[in-house]
Amino acid sequence: MALVKSHIFTTIRGVTGDLEFRLRKNRKTDLSKKRFPSNPRTEAQQAVRLCYGKGVQAYNQLTPAELDYWNEIGKGYSPPLDAYRAFMKDFIPTCLGPSEQTEEQTQHNDDIVVGYPDYEKSGQRLTIPNRKITKLAFLMKKWGNPTGSLYFEIRRITPDELIYNQLVGDASSLPETPEWIEKALDTPPTINEEVRILAHITDGTDANHGRMRAMDEDVKANEILTRWHTNFWDETLTYDCAYRYKYYEA
Repeated sequence: MALVKSHIFTTIRGVTGDLEFRLRKNRKTDLSKKRFPSNPRTEAQQAVRLCYGKGVQAYNQLTPAELDYWNEIGKGYSPPLDAYRAFMKDFIPTCLGPSEQTEEQTQHNDDIVVGYPDYEKSGQRLTIPNRKITKLAFLMKKWGNPTGSLYFEIRRITPDELIYNQLVGDASSLPETPEWIEKALDTPPTINEEVRILAHITDGTDANHGRMRAMDEDVKANEILTRWHTNFWDETLTYDCAYRYKYYEA
């Protein structure tokens, strides 16, 4: 950015070609290359744009009585809003609908085996209160060169049965250092009970399996580390695995 000193250009404002002239508060003029706002076109941004378009259409169809109503609503804000801004402030959140939320435990200082011959499945035992689960994630890495498949599971406690099983991919694709492995569920289930959320690796060996990160203390109340040990659930009250799930309120 350059400061314009010549009196010939100090009265120019706006854009000319690829150049932009701007007047500072001190009445001096800056010259710089024309700026373009970023436009990432994310899914969330596109959804907001679509709702704004729908909102403008809906606003333009309001009756005079409805406009008076939104004018009155706008007076209740500080600072006051006109009818259009008051209407859009209400319309946009309704149009977008509920937002995806996150439940997680991210503290960790230890490795827990997954796909080890005696421990094919590991994860967290917890209660999910009436939520539609959209994504599951664990902080994982590979140990050696596992060749089996990685699944994420949700299991009921009583009776012990599978609620949902999602193929994530080949265990060989796990990173060599811990990373969050997240998978969107193809058919998101609604869960309203105590369950186990698990990572499961098939065909693991002593030298080739997966590992997930965990914390060797009770981080979250009423939640515990859980592992399938040959033919029973081995659960550690003083450990919590690192996990994350995303959901919508059901």
